[in-house]
Parts: sequence; C-alpha cells; structure tokens
Amino acid sequence: MHVGRARLRAVASLAASALAAALSGCSSSMPAASTTSGLRDANFRHDATLIPAAAEGRDEEARRVITIEPDPARDAEIQSLLRNALDSLRSGEIQPALDLLMQAQSIDGWVRSEHAPAVLFWTGHAYDQLGERFAAMGAFRRITLQYPSSAFAERATRRLRELRSRTSPQQR
Repeated sequence: MHVGRARLRAVASLAASALAAALSGCSSSMPAASTTSGLRDANFRHDATLIPAAAEGRDEEARRVITIEPDPARDAEIQSLLRNALDSLRSGEIQPALDLLMQAQSIDGWVRSEHAPAVLFWTGHAYDQLGERFAAMGAFRRITLQYPSSAFAERATRRLRELRSRTSPQQR
C-alpha cells in the first residue's frame, strides 16, 4: 500500500512538471487533455485535469529553484535505487527502471538530494522510451527550472529541444 501512495505522489509531481512544461509552450505527442481552463552523469502516463487556480500554484512550485541539502542516509537510498534503475535501462527494461525511479521520488526530501537531477533526467528518459513525450518533457523541464546549475540542466535542455522538434502525429 505504501508503494501505491508513493507512486501516486511521484506521478502527481510529474503531472505538475508536465503542466509547467505545457504552460511554458511545450507541445506533446499525446492529445491535449481537456481542462477547465559516475551516476550523476552516466551516458546512457498520465494526463492531468486541473482547475486554473491549481495549475497556477503548481506552476509556481515547479519554477522554484531547489537547494541541495545532503542527508547521507536518504542520499544513499536514492543512489542505490538510481543505480538499479540505470542497470534496468541499460538492459532495456524500461518500466522496471521507471518504477525504481518513482520509488526514489517517493523518499521524503528526495528533491533536496544531490541525486534528484539525475533521478529526474532518467525519469524523463524512461518516459521518452515508453513514448510518453509529454511526461518526459515535464521531467526535463523540471530539471531546467529547479536545478539550473546541475550537471543535468544542459542535457535536459537539449532533450527538451529534441522532443519539441519531433513532429507529433497530429502535425503529419
């Protein structure tokens, strides 16, 4: 039951990121939802219906720069999950990797971990591999907004450009 709630929190967090991406002009390959309004540098579904007031609050939250605050126990747990997720990605096991990344995002205070930008980057990568372009863009956009000085910010910006330049099925 704990994993279910944790996954819901992680999906809600990504939904907020995806909304921030949409509000800042990103497009998606998915039809628009109707609304009422080492590890740190390895090479390597959802739709939200929100009322305008909620969208504004989440957009502001997504734009807040996060300060990294080391916590050895938390960071070690996140690093272990990240390492396992990267192993799964390398093996082509995308959904298990995404599940591990979501588990990392369910850890209290994960956004302040030094590994948070990597977790978001590989979450975006996994979503892209699953064909969930909008969710991938949300994760990459969140890195550029919340961790602009991280090693992943430039890579996330490049991936956002790549995803925006892909033609969506509706544009063909």
